[in-house]
Amino acid sequence: MSRAFVREDDTRAHEPELPEDDTPAPITPAGMEHLRARLVALSADPSQTRVAQHLARRIERLTVVRDAPDDGRVLFGATVTLEDDDGEELAYRLVGPDETALHANGISIASPVARALLGRRAGDTVRLPRPRGALDVTIVRVQYG
Repeated sequence: MSRAFVREDDTRAHEPELPEDDTPAPITPAGMEHLRARLVALSADPSQTRVAQHLARRIERLTVVRDAPDDGRVLFGATVTLEDDDGEELAYRLVGPDETALHANGISIASPVARALLGRRAGDTVRLPRPRGALDVTIVRVQYG
């Protein structure tokens, strides 16, 4: 498009398109609360209108998953404590892809590590896929809340 047909003060001509994610996804209640608070803050700033509209459309496609059945299995929302062969412990919280940064050690339920853990129980040994080679771990604890 020729610059002759664009207003000089029209900054939208230089803004990149925001990618749309139409994929339905789960989210924890805390994650949804955070995204809604962020939407309120963005909506109050006229320079963030596009971002706010994008976030509002994304929120519409999220499903809040409230209470997972705490039957000892690893499911969405669980915090899973693992132990490797050296006795080192690490913990992951399985959350929705839109909230991984909101939780300490949050990983997306769609990640290969989360998929390897789903449905397992404390005491199970699991092989976690990693770029530098698989890691065998034992599930020490499964907690919710």
